[in-house]
Amino acid sequence: MITMKLIDNATVRLKAMPESIRKRLRVVIVRNTQRLAAKVRAKLNGGVLKKRSGRLFNSIKSEMHENNDGIWGEVKSVGVVYAGIHERGGRTKPHIIRPKNAKALHFMIGGKGVFAMMVNHPGSKIPKRSYLRSSLAEMRSTLRAEITEAGRPEWRG
Repeated sequence: MITMKLIDNATVRLKAMPESIRKRLRVVIVRNTQRLAAKVRAKLNGGVLKKRSGRLFNSIKSEMHENNDGIWGEVKSVGVVYAGIHERGGRTKPHIIRPKNAKALHFMIGGKGVFAMMVNHPGSKIPKRSYLRSSLAEMRSTLRAEITEAGRPEWRG
């Protein structure tokens, strides 16, 4: 699982926060967590990565959490093992590829069809294609402004 949390240094100050502010913050956090998830999905639908099976696209979940210390939103990919390598980049290990649904593998080399019982894959270098962190960075100023505004009426004192 790869997770991006919408959290800031203000968490410590939330302990003594009036319920009226917490209520406004809940609305802002839920709305912006959903916006962030939509922005991430847009990047997974051709903006950063091409949508193939839709597994990564459909794995994006958004949630709002709250406890005595704070309120925060979370946007994450759940259940897709390759989510992290696309976000951060990296290398896959060398591995053997064997057929799953056929007696042999079939692929093209130099325009000719090749059949094989297995292939020794040397591993791949996957470039960084950020969809989570880049989406959060693009929304950061909006998030801060809306969170600040949600508490402004009672912070003016």
